Formats: sequence, structure tokens, C-alpha cells
Amino acid sequence: MRLLQTIFILLFFAVDLRAQDTATIRGTVKEFDTREGISNVQVYIKKSKIGTTTNIDGSFELEIKSYNPNMTIVFQHIAYDTVEYTIAKLNSPADIYLNARVIPLGEFEVSDKRVYSEIGKDLPQSISVIGSEIFERLSFDDVGELLRNEQSIQVADELNGQKTIAIRGGNSDETIVLYNGIKLNSIYNNIADISLIDLQDIEKIEVIRGSNTVIYGSEAFSGVINIVPKFNEDYHVRFRQKIGSYDSGQWTLNLNGSIGNLSGFISTRQGASVKLFSTQDESNFQIRNSVEHFTGNYVYRMNDNNDNSLYGTMLSTTKDYENERDKEILSNEEKIYSSRFDAYLPAIREIEFKVSRRIFEQSHSVNSDFGSLTRTISENSLNISVDKPFEIALVEQRFVYQLESTKLDFSDIRENNFIVSTGISRKIINRTRHGIVSITKFHQESRSDKVRVTDFAISFRHEFLKDVQDETIPGNEFSKGNDEYNGDYMQETSYKFSYNIAGSTDNTNYNSYLNYGTNFKFPSLSQRISSIYLKTSTDETVNFNSEKISSREIGFEIFGSMPDNNSIDNWEFKSNIFNNIYDNKIRVTFPVGVPVPIYDNVGRVKISGLETSLGATLYQKKLKLNAGISKYFFSEKSAFPFKYDLKQSVGITFNQSGYSSYITLFREGEQVGWIKNSDEQLVEVNLPSFSNIDIHLSKILIWNKYSMNYNLSALNLISDDLIIQGLALRDRRYYLSVGIEY
Repeated sequence: MRLLQTIFILLFFAVDLRAQDTATIRGTVKEFDTREGISNVQVYIKKSKIGTTTNIDGSFELEIKSYNPNMTIVFQHIAYDTVEYTIAKLNSPADIYLNARVIPLGEFEVSDKRVYSEIGKDLPQSISVIGSEIFERLSFDDVGELLRNEQSIQVADELNGQKTIAIRGGNSDETIVLYNGIKLNSIYNNIADISLIDLQDIEKIEVIRGSNTVIYGSEAFSGVINIVPKFNEDYHVRFRQKIGSYDSGQWTLNLNGSIGNLSGFISTRQGASVKLFSTQDESNFQIRNSVEHFTGNYVYRMNDNNDNSLYGTMLSTTKDYENERDKEILSNEEKIYSSRFDAYLPAIREIEFKVSRRIFEQSHSVNSDFGSLTRTISENSLNISVDKPFEIALVEQRFVYQLESTKLDFSDIRENNFIVSTGISRKIINRTRHGIVSITKFHQESRSDKVRVTDFAISFRHEFLKDVQDETIPGNEFSKGNDEYNGDYMQETSYKFSYNIAGSTDNTNYNSYLNYGTNFKFPSLSQRISSIYLKTSTDETVNFNSEKISSREIGFEIFGSMPDNNSIDNWEFKSNIFNNIYDNKIRVTFPVGVPVPIYDNVGRVKISGLETSLGATLYQKKLKLNAGISKYFFSEKSAFPFKYDLKQSVGITFNQSGYSSYITLFREGEQVGWIKNSDEQLVEVNLPSFSNIDIHLSKILIWNKYSMNYNLSALNLISDDLIIQGLALRDRRYYLSVGIEY
């Protein structure tokens, strides 16, 4: 109790002890090609710790204590070239233009009245930022299709249309997916379906690899996908129609506008597709998918200085799936309501409040030769977060308090030749989690440009979890399920340490980090209440205590420009090595033909890996090349089913006179998984390694205030004959879309 009181006192009454600034530089940072504002650009005085970041529209306000016209201001962003200007050469307000590329995100103290980038809050780690300028005008179907070309990401396409993400060889329940800071992972199984997110609503996607995050939650053993929605655009109306393989059709309408300090964005989408089974005797059976999606976002800036801003989001998605052959019907409905208040209050300076509600409903029925299943899952979650940074001299401190309160209403009725019921037909559980986060960064004074950043950081996260059972209705009397589970109280703590060195020479920037940390993952409610046993099984006990992980990682990034070379503009090289050790690893397998998990323990397992990438931009930013390779080593592959141990990728992007092309080549290694048969034996299933090519072409025509956008996408051009359960998984697909905006 004293710890909580101390933290709340620091959260609400910590005062920044820095002196007040005396001079102000204002302006807007824009993308060179599109002339759109760029958010989260680091703007700082060279050879100092005085800096700020740009707002959502690219605007900035930099306050300087000791004004000198010969001071140099640096503009730096992780996805753009760095530029420098002396104050004497800048008009106020100034327009600054940046060319797209990838550069490191440095660690700078923020001296203005705005919280800096979400990524900068956490410890230094391996990250990628994919801006909407990369995917907005291309014909990607969803987030999964975009991310599957990333070297460390594996996207699993399920037959029912759901798509899940795994990072660095881990399982899908070890990756946290956030939408505007709201956790999308189901409390039932800790897995997120990314097909529910519309790409047209997204400003950028942040991919955080590894287990070294503390802000985003404890379950992120493998990494985090943070999806940042749009709040403001430079057009008023956009309409897009898409057609393609599987008799698919989809239309999207986007509206955008501003009234004074209030800006809003609305998007609605509808789509459907029909797919046939590939085997001749099943070719008349169809799989039908349909989706309806709506998003509304707004931002209200309470004054011209953007000191206090209120952000709001409403998201609603309904997705239906029907499999005629297996008589399977799945319906998912997800709704999210959220508000975020970025405040600058006289007594406590910066502070951020977040509150959100997530409602998820799923109904699932199967009636196949293997048996029948009728299941409903209802989740209702309330999340509250308070984030308070403050600084004393060269020490940057951040405290975060997070509350998650969720109600799960779960029902499950089964009939099967060898799988019995969970032991319950209905269970209602309330889960409450309190998380306390502390991040402390110790900055050292910069003594030269070659070593500009030398930081040490330490963080910890402590969580309390309480499960309370409201109701249980018993199921089959012959069940061996975990019907005795009657709630639990658990608490865990994780610690992380990081050392970061960054600097530059005449034409290069570098960034390096060394991380060590621990993490934990509470058992999901699926593990708690769905312990499924075969009829021939012995009464073994599964240890459903928290899974734990310790991780070590070394990363190095170097970025260079070649001003005297007529062909190569700039280049980059990234490499990192990591080692993850799991304790009390819980393995999941599935019986043949039944979407029901079976859990057991495999004890201690390890994943080690090496990730390396190389990129370059050429011919005045018209051509971009990148290549990457990831190699993973598993001590026990059955704990990480259907995960490749090798992935290679190559990307080529070309932009010229309104024409754009994006070509990706990738190769994934063999994937091995296991299923359980009626004799309770693990049967190995192998998916062979494969290579493929995706091509996206785009053309933009501009007339007055109108623009037309044409897209053609060809996926899986190196098609193979892999068929699983009667469906081709890697067949060729073609899509055409046409859009108009005003």
C-alpha cells in the first residue's frame, strides 16, 4: 500500500526542475514528395539536450533558453534523412522538408510542453516504423499481408479468415497487438486477429522486436505491433473500389475535415470473398468471408500551443465466415471506444490519461465428421492508464499506472468420438489486473559528435492479477476438464536493463544497445478453463503458473550518406543477436479437425537468433533497395509449432512521376508442427520451405483538387501446389483497385 501511495504522489506531484525558456522557434516539418506534415520528428539544438518533437500535423515549437543565431537546429526522424539549419537561416514559422529513408531514433530530453514519441518512452530496442506513405496507395488487403514481407514476422492465415502474427519464432500469444494504445489480444487466449484492422485507417505501424518493452504489457515475449490510427488527413473525401481473386470485392469511403481546433477522420468499409476447395470431389463446397468496418477518430487541441489535446477513437468491425464442407460458422464482432488526454498542467507539467473500452463477441459452431462444437465468447474490457514523465538534471523518470478490468462469459458444448467436453458448459470470470511501470534513464553529457548519446536505463514492471468466478454450469459428467478452477490471485515482477551508445561522424550515424531483462506471462483464461483430455488420457496435471522468460540482446545500426556519389544517396546496416530462455513453457496442440486446444508443459526451452538487414536509396530517392535475413535456433520445436527457422527477404521500391512499384521476394524455411490423434500421440506435420514474389504497381493522376489512384497487385507469383485440408494456401492472387480523392 505504501508503494502505491508513493507512486501516485510521484505521478501527480512531480515537478520538472528545469529553468524556463526564453526564445521560441516555430515551424512545420513536411515530407518532400507529398508535402504532408510528419509527426514525431526530433527537433533539437546540436550538441545539446534541448529538443522537442513535432505534432500530428508536423508542427513544432522549440523553446531555447539562450538564443544565438549561429546555433544549429537538427531535424531527425527514424524514417527520413536528417537535415540541419542554423537559426539565422530559418524563418519563423519555417517549412522544413525531409526525404524518406530510415535513420536511428536518438534519445533526447524534451524541453517543450509535449510528450515525445511513444517508442522513445521505452528502452532502446530493435524497431521498424512503416508509415502510411508506404502502403496507403498500394493494394494491400490487410495488415497481415503488409507485414508478412518483414523479415522477423510470420503471419498465419487460418481457414476461417483470421490472421495472427508471430515475431522472432515465438507463438502468436507472445506478441501484443495495440490499436492506438489499446490491447487487441483476447483475454481468452491472448491472441489478436489483425484482419479486423483496416489499413486505410492507419497512420503508421510500429514493429517492436524482443522482450524488452515494459510499457506495452508483460505478455510481449516476442514483440509488439503498435498500430497508430489517423486523426487528420490532407484530403476531404476518398473513395476506393477493389476487386480480385476469390470473387472478392471491397469498397472503402474516407471522410476528413477540421473545424477550428477540432479535426476528425471517418472511414467505412465493406467487403466479401468466396473461395472453393481445391480437391475435385470437394470443388462444389465454398468458403465465404464478409467484413464490415467503421472507424471514427478525432483530435481536439484546446489551445494554439497544443499544450492540451484530447484524442478519441471509435472502431467497429464485424466479420463472418462460413465453411460449407465442414458446416462451420464463425462470427466475430469487435468494438473499441477510447479517449486520450495529453495535458500540460502548471503544477505537474506533462501528464497523459487514457481510458478505453473493448467489447468482443464471438460465436463459433462446427459440425464435421470429427464431431461438433458450439462455442460463444463474450469479452468486455475497461482499460485506464496514467503516464507521468519528469526530469531532474540528466535523469529522466517515467511512471505509468495501468488498470485492466475484463469480464469473460464463455460457453462450450461439444460432442466428439474421442474428445470430451471441457467439464463446463458455461463459465463467467472477472479478471482484474493492476500494472505499475517505472523507467529511469540516466543521460550523460555529450562531449563530442562522435559519441552523442551514452545512456543507461533500468525499468521494472509489477502486476497484480485477480480472477473471480461468478458462475459455472457443469458439462459432461464424464469430463476430465479443469472444472475445479475457482479463481486465483497472482503477482509478478520483471526487470530490464539497457545500455545505449549513439553518435555520428561526417556522413554516418550509428546506434548500439545492450539489453538484458526478464518477463512473465500470466496463464490465459483458455488455459485456466479449457484443459482438454483425451478419453484414453491419464489424469496428468498441467502446471498453469506464469510462464517466464529471460532475454539478452545486442544490437547495432549504422546509417550513412554519400553526398559525392551520383548514384547512391544513403545506406543503412542493422544487425542484432538475441537469446530467450523460457521457464514453465506451456505447449499447445490441436486434435485433428477440432479447433480445441490441448495444453501440456515442456519445461525450459530456448530461442536464439540473428537478424541482419541492409538497405540503400539511389538516384535522388527514386529507387530503394533492402534485403534481410533472420536465422533462429530452437531447443524444442514442438513448443513453437509451425515456425520457420530461416527467412530471407528482398524489397525494391521505385517512385517516379506519379508511378510507384513495390516488389518483394521472400523465402521461408520449413515449418514443423504437431497434432494429436485419437490415441493421444503427437503426429508430426511438415510444411515445406517456399519462395514467393509479390508485386504492387500504382499510378496517381492529379487534376486540380482531384486525384485518381490505380493499383494492381499480384501475390504469390511463384505459386506451389501446397494444399492443406482441401485448400490451396500459396496460390496466385490478383487484385485491382481504383480510388478517387478530393
